[in-house]
This record gives sequence, C-alpha cells and structure tokens, in this order.
Amino acid sequence: MQTGKPKKTEPDYFEIVDQSVQDSVNEGVMDDKLSIWLITKWTLVISIVVVILCAIAFNLYKYNKFQKEFSQAVNTEYRELQNMRQTSLTNLSSKEQREDGTFRIPVEDAFSVVIENYNE
Repeated sequence: MQTGKPKKTEPDYFEIVDQSVQDSVNEGVMDDKLSIWLITKWTLVISIVVVILCAIAFNLYKYNKFQKEFSQAVNTEYRELQNMRQTSLTNLSSKEQREDGTFRIPVEDAFSVVIENYNE
C-alpha cells in the first residue's frame, strides 16, 4: 500500500527551483492567458455606460431644477397679481377727494351717474 501521491516518471515541462510550483505545473496548472482585447472592449463598454448614466443623471437634475424655479416664478407672479388685483379693487370701490379737486367714486356709482346724464 502506498501513502501519498505516486511519483510521476514523466519529465518536467519547466525547470523551476520551487518544488511546489514545479509539482503544480506538472499537474496541469498553466499560465494565465489574458486577452487584452477583451479586457479593453469591456472596459470601453462599461465606461460608455457610466458616461451615459452620468449624462442622464445630470439632465434629470437640470430638469428638476428648472421645474422648481418655474414653480417658484409662477407662485411669485401669482402673489404679485393678487396684490395688484386687490389694490385695483380697493381703488375702484372707494371714495376719495384728491388735492387737484377731482373725486374718485366707486364704479357702480359712476355707472349710475353716467346713465342718468345720458338719459337727460
């Protein structure tokens, strides 16, 4: 009965000083054969995908920023418009005597005066 691995009588493929490495080579371990073309191709593909994703993220950021600024502008204009309407409504419905001798009367009263003058 034999203990351990039987010794091969085949010749060594390479002359290596380290016996464990020599045994590995004799058992069928081979050098890595890297395909530079394949590595370059996948690196290029992944780089292009990353650039496209960055461009999409940047455009989404710009779109979101534009929407937010547009919403703020609309809300600001709406408040200014409401203030102007309120001021105009107050001016149209109030009575006032100005320093130059003119009077301001509410629109409804002005309509009545104009209609009475037209009917006469």
